[in-house]
Amino acid sequence: MHSVFLMPSLARMQNLIFLCAFLATNLIWALPNSLQQLCDAKPSSYQSCHRDLHTLSNAQLVLEKDGLFKLLRSESLPINWEIDEWFALKNDLMDRFIATKQCIVALSDYNLAVLEDNTSHPIWRDYCLQKQADLIAAHPVPSQQCNKLITLLNRFAHGKVPGLIGTALIGQMRLIDVFQYEHPSLKDLGLRANNVAQDDRALVKDRMSALQIAAHLGQSKQVHALVYELLEANQNIQSNSSAMLRVSALAALGLIGTNEDVTILQKYRQSADIRLRAAARSALIKIQNKS
Repeated sequence: MHSVFLMPSLARMQNLIFLCAFLATNLIWALPNSLQQLCDAKPSSYQSCHRDLHTLSNAQLVLEKDGLFKLLRSESLPINWEIDEWFALKNDLMDRFIATKQCIVALSDYNLAVLEDNTSHPIWRDYCLQKQADLIAAHPVPSQQCNKLITLLNRFAHGKVPGLIGTALIGQMRLIDVFQYEHPSLKDLGLRANNVAQDDRALVKDRMSALQIAAHLGQSKQVHALVYELLEANQNIQSNSSAMLRVSALAALGLIGTNEDVTILQKYRQSADIRLRAAARSALIKIQNKS
């Protein structure tokens, strides 16, 4: 009688199974409170959402992908958030979608829409442009859509929007280096990057990226002359843009430089600007490692 009493009834077994399923769905796989509140347009802190997004399991992401994708598309800045925080979180969310191959086709459509909309925030357009190479190489993006992504990336690389040219050039280099795409050729990309780097009318941000790419792709002679032009210019100009362009020039010199360039690098090791000192030190190490 005792053993019969302990034997669970069918109804009790069904209840137990239901309870386990409920717990799995609502406790284990449910979104963390911070992200759920954000999805529901309720107050939530950036710090909590950032932490919870990065600890969210892939299984949770897959289960909640529709709500999270709606959040990604939202243009409403959360209460008490800075715009940079909002874009940074959405950028991280895009990375998670791409890494887990979730919503890839919808994400490609969304990126195309953002990039083709001139009223979109320039920072968010830059973030979206950064994903183009990964989306082009992702599956299951249809070939027609893939061609649209490639065409758009090429348009931006050729000056569609100042401030995004450098990002597009980086995307094209990533397509070639990482995903082995054949167009554009490394030679053509290097020449295009060199032209942007040499253009003193281009935005500093674009010139910085272009300078690095041109150096990486072997435009040594042209880049070397430009680097010295930038580094030997009037150093009394203390604008942030001037300093950042010199940082990029020092980094490029680390890629293409030789022992003959040590003198100017040593000079910048004594700079009052910590960014220039650090860039010169890094370039010196790279040149020494070549010897």
